[in-house]
Amino acid sequence: MLCTLGVMLAMGSQSFIPADDPSLVYTGRISFADRKAPAFYYGYSGFKTRFEGTSIALEFEEDNWGHASWVGVRIDDGVEVPLLLHKNQRTIYQVAVGLKKGVHDLFVYRRTDSVSGAYKLHGLYLDLGCKLTDPGPRPTRRIEFYGDSVTGGAWVEAIGYEAKSDSEVKTDHDNEKLGNTYWSFAAIAARKLNAEAHVIGLGGLALNDGNGWWCGEDTIGLLTTWDKLDPIKQRMTQWDFSRFVPQVVVVAIGQNDGRRMDINNLETNRKWKADYNLLLDKMRAKYPQSTFILATTLLYHDKGWDDAVEAVAKARKDKVLYYRYKRAGKGTPGHLRLAEHQEMADELVRFINKQKGIWEVQ
Repeated sequence: MLCTLGVMLAMGSQSFIPADDPSLVYTGRISFADRKAPAFYYGYSGFKTRFEGTSIALEFEEDNWGHASWVGVRIDDGVEVPLLLHKNQRTIYQVAVGLKKGVHDLFVYRRTDSVSGAYKLHGLYLDLGCKLTDPGPRPTRRIEFYGDSVTGGAWVEAIGYEAKSDSEVKTDHDNEKLGNTYWSFAAIAARKLNAEAHVIGLGGLALNDGNGWWCGEDTIGLLTTWDKLDPIKQRMTQWDFSRFVPQVVVVAIGQNDGRRMDINNLETNRKWKADYNLLLDKMRAKYPQSTFILATTLLYHDKGWDDAVEAVAKARKDKVLYYRYKRAGKGTPGHLRLAEHQEMADELVRFINKQKGIWEVQ
């Protein structure tokens, strides 16, 4: 049937689709403790579907932890519609009206990393009488990224400020709007590889607890957060690794570790590499067949961190590879911009495509 235009929620002219509808295909580390209100924690986590009709609205509930969350919406692979969720509120957001009649592709994802807490999806509103349809199969390729604000896409949309410090970026004091995990090197690379991606990027993250900047003054590191669903220290919960087993795991750590460590100190260097191996041993226990790729990023840092990561990778015999970006540690100070993320994604994709059989593990 043809669907009628419905835009007035208050008049009851739209059909409500609950968040547990089987045509919603979710991706990312998401909590389904309440299947009618799944909670999103990490950038790029979201869902895909197809919907009938000429309009769509989304109902979210923001949890009022940290900064307000940003959500990105793309219809028919068009330009992004960004939504700033109202803190501590359950709100309906009208995303689009006046679309062409027919069926449309929808991708909804979290733009910001976990620094802004979590939010829940309660459902979608379509034109009266319209429904969702199956968006098609998931990609058979699966890739997971662990890292810091670069992996999370912080400040990626500060376009035109390449090679300039973050303090030079002129904004309206809402720097969260410049972050978008959709445009992180991780998400770009995943799309180029046609792979489903979990992007576990946390701003300020270092390897060890007590270093970096993640989660306030009493900082925690990747050794603590890597296996968490909710990575915020005051409310950490465990992730169920059976829900997503990647063929490829990219770990990009070493940018923030220099805050309280001198990697050129021999004892520090030895200890840090031992801790990195401990992390890899833990990850390997969860992913016995996956290929790991260790790297840093273009974000400005001491070359010693690249050398340490390379040494860790080369000493292992269990499908652990190393990649050094051509401009590793030589990018924009502060945070990388979109052109630099695209540069990293292109290099990483070329490297992965050279690895024979990397996607054959099921």
